[in-house]
Amino acid sequence: MSLTELKYIINQKVTIESYQSTFVILNVDNRTVKITLNNKKEFWIKNKGNAPLKYFESHPLLLDYNYSFETVYLNSKVDNIDNFIIDFKKAIDDKTQGWRDWKKYIVQENFFTFDTFKKNLLDGSGRLIDAPNIITKNIVEVCEKLGVKVKISEPLSSRIPEYKLLMIGNNYIIAKEFKIQPNKIYTVDKQ
Repeated sequence: MSLTELKYIINQKVTIESYQSTFVILNVDNRTVKITLNNKKEFWIKNKGNAPLKYFESHPLLLDYNYSFETVYLNSKVDNIDNFIIDFKKAIDDKTQGWRDWKKYIVQENFFTFDTFKKNLLDGSGRLIDAPNIITKNIVEVCEKLGVKVKISEPLSSRIPEYKLLMIGNNYIIAKEFKIQPNKIYTVDKQ
């Protein structure tokens, strides 16, 4: 989506009229706008909104899609686990700014639990985190500061930032492209 197409509705107060997995229909000043979602990655709509439409090319919610993931492994024991976890959490929250739960990057459902994470800290070996490299960089700095040795895996692939974010209040959609349908903005008859 070019900003040119959206510039007329960005920062305008909108209400979500309808949505499905491939589109969202917004009411903007008694006009209806249909936006198609191309290569949608995440969709979090819990209410009808009624807030300004925001558009982002850079945002903490986009980290998982616009940065390559790396896995960090422990190569030495952690002396003070409680202090380490506090600094570890801060290092993640510094980048996610609270938009994602910090444990998301250490826990894998039915495979890698928080208890496994703490056991690895005690043993001084095993996986520490799997996260976007902008986060793992912070984690490595925490480990260096606390004298914990780690090894970083090579990313499986490099990513070029290309995903965008639309927000309406606390509702959001992450996709590669948002397109306003032909007949871009049209009036809806309200009976």
